[in-house]
Amino acid sequence: MLKYRYYRSLLNHKEQTVYEQLVSAMEKCEEEVFTEMLSQEELHRIFFAVNLDQPQLFHVDFRSIAICQRGNRYLLKPVYHLKGKQYTDAKKNVDLAAAAILDEMKQKKPEDPFLFLHDWLIVNCTYGETEERSREAHCVYGALVDHHCVCEGFAKAYRYLCTLADLQCTVITGNATVPFQPSGPHAWNMIRDHGHLYHVDVTFDHLIAQKYCSRSYYRVSGQIIRKDHSFDTLFPIPQAKHNGSSLKTVAGTRQLIAFMKDECYRGSHMSQVRLTKGFEMDDIIQKIESGLCEEDYAWFSRLQSCHYAPGTRVISFVWNQPVYGT
Repeated sequence: MLKYRYYRSLLNHKEQTVYEQLVSAMEKCEEEVFTEMLSQEELHRIFFAVNLDQPQLFHVDFRSIAICQRGNRYLLKPVYHLKGKQYTDAKKNVDLAAAAILDEMKQKKPEDPFLFLHDWLIVNCTYGETEERSREAHCVYGALVDHHCVCEGFAKAYRYLCTLADLQCTVITGNATVPFQPSGPHAWNMIRDHGHLYHVDVTFDHLIAQKYCSRSYYRVSGQIIRKDHSFDTLFPIPQAKHNGSSLKTVAGTRQLIAFMKDECYRGSHMSQVRLTKGFEMDDIIQKIESGLCEEDYAWFSRLQSCHYAPGTRVISFVWNQPVYGT
């Protein structure tokens, strides 16, 4: 059972008791759990809390738990995607993958372990489902073993790895305007570091710059994340008042062009900067091109692509081969 259980902490005592019963039973693949009588709303809160707090339960179908009344008690019957040897083999693969990642982190001793795990998932996973294994893309198995996952898989895997590394991390669900995708249900994370809460959206950072590790949605405040995210209302979400982003901020076209030029000559493969004001992508490119002088085209021609996250006002530049000299 994983610790730092945010949603469990919001349940009442009776709900917490059933929460513990369910987790224990699901980890053992037990098929029946007897509980005291609860309302449908209470059961919904418990299932939601267990699902998001305990991503190691990737073998459970939380949408299909059967509820039967037995006198003055309930009989809960979990449904499992995997059981027996299939489950033990899958769990072993997840455990081995997680152990390898944490061992790599231990050896590299990153200054920011939250960022190390964020970047590992971006570099090693492909967004989306596979035809043969669509369910796995929504859980830790898809992210850590198959290396194919969608937002739910990214968020649960990030929580799972963070918690194993003794880092506080919670899965947040709601809706969002996903880059290059229609708006719809979404999952991301909230972390606590040195007493401050921050939002982290690994999926968005993956979609913005693909194999390059975007920082557009890393350690952002609640004010910023709400620009293109909204929260589910079943449980209250704590306020993340601080913006911990390390990205540089520029104001005006001249500062933006100077930043781009410096990054290109530094040999950067991907550069990111936050704008003080939001614009449409076409307007940004037009402003850049109108502000270039003739000598700027030597480095500007190395620009491969641009990606803009309107919610965070972060623009990403992907460069071709490094430019040397001035």
